Amino acid sequence: MNNSLIEEALSRPFTDEELRELSRRTKVKVKMNAMNCVWDAVLRYEKDNDRAVRVVYYSDQELAEYKAKAAAANKLQNINRLDRWRRQRLEEDFPSIEEMINEALEDHSLDIWPREEEVQQPDQGYFEDLQMNEEDMEFDLEFFVPNVRFHRNRG
Repeated sequence: MNNSLIEEALSRPFTDEELRELSRRTKVKVKMNAMNCVWDAVLRYEKDNDRAVRVVYYSDQELAEYKAKAAAANKLQNINRLDRWRRQRLEEDFPSIEEMINEALEDHSLDIWPREEEVQQPDQGYFEDLQMNEEDMEFDLEFFVPNVRFHRNRG
């Protein structure tokens, strides 16, 4: 995404309806270990082979930076969720192309197939006049069915 688009998305406030949908459909996840100085001390304690470590507290500036980044990432996730749900609603509201074609064919609103009375039958003599030999009838089966080997029986 473009930086200007991200800034624009982050500056846009959510509507009441969007907030309601987000609160109804999104599970709350709490990252207990993020910016947790005690957890960091435990990890250092395990890493340093059971030596005593002390807890180092985060500064207010570090906490503010983390909270701003986390809030921006969360807002972008929520915008993506809302867009995905909006697309799903649109897909549910409109039928698929296959459904539209089947419906049109069932109610004959599209006259793409000629009616039986409109179909012109060829003369019987047309087929009798055609003379074909076996050489005219041969064709390459591999053209019609690729990746299959055909063995001709020349017995």
